Formats: sequence, C-alpha cells, structure tokens
Amino acid sequence: MKGPGVFLLLSILALLGGLWYSQRDRPIGPEGDAGTTLTLYVAAGVRRPVESLLADFERRYGVPTQVQYAGSGTLLANMEVANKGDLYLPADQVFIERAVTKGLLREVLPLAGQRPVIAVAEGNPLNIAGVQDLLAEGLRLGLAQPGATAIGTIARDALQEAGAWDAVRAHALVLKPTVTELASDISLGSLDAAIVWDATVNQISGLDAVEDSVFSEFRSWVYAGVISKSAHPTAALRLARFLSAPDEGGVEFSAHGFQPSEGDPWTEVPTLDLYCGAMLRGAVEGALDTFAAREGIQLRRTYNGCGLLVAQMQAGARPDAYFACDQTFLDLVQPRFHPGRVVSSNPLVLITQPDNPLGLQTLDDLLKPDLRVGLGDPDKSALGALSQEVLERANLTRALADSGNVRVWTPTGDMLTNQLLTGSLDAALVYASNTSKASLQVIELGPAGARARQPWAAALETPHRLLLERLYQALTDADQRVQFETFGFGWEEGS
Repeated sequence: MKGPGVFLLLSILALLGGLWYSQRDRPIGPEGDAGTTLTLYVAAGVRRPVESLLADFERRYGVPTQVQYAGSGTLLANMEVANKGDLYLPADQVFIERAVTKGLLREVLPLAGQRPVIAVAEGNPLNIAGVQDLLAEGLRLGLAQPGATAIGTIARDALQEAGAWDAVRAHALVLKPTVTELASDISLGSLDAAIVWDATVNQISGLDAVEDSVFSEFRSWVYAGVISKSAHPTAALRLARFLSAPDEGGVEFSAHGFQPSEGDPWTEVPTLDLYCGAMLRGAVEGALDTFAAREGIQLRRTYNGCGLLVAQMQAGARPDAYFACDQTFLDLVQPRFHPGRVVSSNPLVLITQPDNPLGLQTLDDLLKPDLRVGLGDPDKSALGALSQEVLERANLTRALADSGNVRVWTPTGDMLTNQLLTGSLDAALVYASNTSKASLQVIELGPAGARARQPWAAALETPHRLLLERLYQALTDADQRVQFETFGFGWEEGS
C-alpha cells in the first residue's frame, strides 16, 4: 500500500465517520481497568514488540490480555466469525480498511511502519541482489500466503506492478501462513530467500536484508483497531493509546526495527481543553459527554461568545481546539491553529413574541417607535458582528442608533431569547439555533440576512492531535448531523 501513514489514517478515520460514540465505560484512569481481560488479534509479524508492551502494560496497570497470533487475513476472518474481542492489530492497513468497511472496527490508532525486503542468510552467501535473482535455478524461495498475510498481499501487489508476480510465484518452493515462519526457515537453512518485512529481519538473528526498487513505493502501516463489539472499549482505547504513544509503544517498536509511531504522547488520562462558541452548546454537549466517557478522558469545555473566547486566547489561554461561532473569529487567532474545517452554518433571524402582535416583517420594522430591541455585542460575539454587518448592509445602523430602540447588547443569542421570552424585549436578532426550543415568532430575513459558518480547528501545539481527530469524527458523524439540524443549523461538513 502506497502513501505516508498520516494520510492513510485520515482516510481510515473518514471511513469511520459514520460511527456514533454510544457506548460508555468507566471514565477513570488505567488503575480502574485492573482485572479487565482484553482479547487481542495480533499479526505474527509484530508479536515480539507487542508481547513486551502487553507485559509492561499489565505490570503497570493490572490489565491482562488474551492474544491470538496469526496472519492478518486469518485473524480478520477469525474475528468476524467470533464476533467479539477488543483490539485488532494487523500488519498492514489494507486489513484495517477491510475491517472498517465490514463494520468490525470503531477507532483506529497508528502503531508503526515497515517495508518489504528480501531476506537472505547472514552474509548473503548466494549474492542475491534483487527480485531477478529469486528466479535462479535451484534457489529455495519462500513466500507468505497472499490474502491470509499482510506481507504476502503487499509482495503480490508490488510484484504484479513490476510484472514479475507470476514468475516469482511459480518459482516459490513454499507458501507460509506467517512472515515469522519464513524468516525462521531462512535462519534454519531450509530456505535461501523470502520476501518479508525489514522489521522481521531485524528481529531474527542470522538474517540480512536485500532491498529492491520494486518495493520502494510500498510500505505497510501497523494500526490498532478497537473492535466494535468490544465489551471494554475504554480499557481497549487506553491500551491502544499506550501502544501508539511514541514514548511508550513507539520506543519498543523502534527497538525491533519498525518505523516509530505517529501517535500522541502517552498520558494515562488525557485532558482536552475545548473553547466552543455558546451557540453550539446544545448541538455538541451530548456528543462531548459520550466521547469523554468512552475514551476515559477529561474534556474541559469553555462556552462563551466568540469575542470573549478570542480575548481569552489573545491574553494567553491555550485550548487544544476551538469550535468557533464564525470563520471571522477563528481568523483572529488562526496562527495558533491548523486550518479550520467548517462543520455547520447558522442563519441570522428576527424574533418577536408569539403570533407577532406588533406585525414585524422586515429589518425596517426595527425602527417602529418605542420598539424594545436586543442585539448581540459586536465586540464580544460573532452574533453581534454579524448583526452589525446585516444592519449596515441595510443602511439601518445610524437610524437604529438614533431611534433609541436598542435596549440591550449581550454576548449570546440565548440571553436575548430569554429576555424576549420574559417580556423585556419586543424583538431581537439571533441565530436560528437560539430559537429551536423556544415558543417564538421567527422571521427569516431572506436575502437581507446573513449566515455564520462554524469552523473546527485543532491547536498547532496540542499534544493530542489524534485524540482531537477522533473527537472531530465523533462531532461530525451522521447522528450528529441530525442533532445539528434539529437545533436549526445547516450542515456544511464535507461540502
């Protein structure tokens, strides 16, 4: 499979985007998982580092594991038949993608990378220089089974692309069910050469690796996938984060010849700080609670008008992510964040009392004598800034100020809605989302109106990059789209 791991991970996460974080487990640290036995399906080629890491994890946190080691394809079939388990660790991302497509996995975390090479006896006594030498008369060649193993699948794909698969396959003396059996056969002298992982050569004594350009564009990425039917998803996720962490699992994988992990640094109970526009609270709060419970993390949320949130950040606050009321407010702090991804939009509307007793129809009606009007504070909120933009475009700013009708400036639309409901206001400009649970007369502004767009952005300096990506997926799945639309938002993600 071609391509760097980070883009593959994002592709896999996109496949996972339709999943809902509905299961709950104990939102506490690893010590709370003590006594929980996790079931793992692990590719034979990663057995050595994984065994060491699992022993370390159990010693530190008291979480034992039951592990089945085999070829990646064999494990996938076994997992599908068993319909249970906690983690799946194949030796190549293609098997992760298949499992995701089948609905067998939820979260996916990166562990390590490896490359296909030709394994030969130490010192390369037959002077094998590349794939062409594998066809030499009398050479005892071994291959891994395509389909059942990751290395067999990768080797077949690479050789097919080079036009050499049929000849190499016909010359192979044996097809083995695991990569470690091939490496052991060379070490024992029963084979002369085999196509294995570079990491496998590094783990077994008496072997050397021969590289060939046929394999240069092919790299395998080892992932841990949390099984959908896991009875212990929080414990499984915590172990997956441990295996993925560069300062824990990454160290062990590197020691065994793998490329280091791209995961987040290890923290027993990660803490995320999220700044979120107040308008979004109703649409996201439930999903945030569920995500935090499933992952076993602390998720601290600060809701407020985006002008106030920006002021806090400009004064030194460093949230891990910012879910902004509008792109204009992300722009003010953009240098601290990755580019935003617009999730939703929210139209500005005019609200008044039920049945519209004052007969309000357009923005011009805000100038009616003695009308009590409420507006968002343009310095503290996206609502206020957007309202001012709309009023200026309608040439009403000065006239409305001269009328004296504006009685209240607030940082959030909910405050304006509540004041109208209590009878202290006759009209207000708010977001459609502020009206979803209230009995009000809502007047759409049509071409005269405007729409705020809400981008999500992760901080450049956050140590929880992959955890935040999983949170983003949880906030933008199919169920969440329904939730956003229920609260009056338009759906923009992916468009």
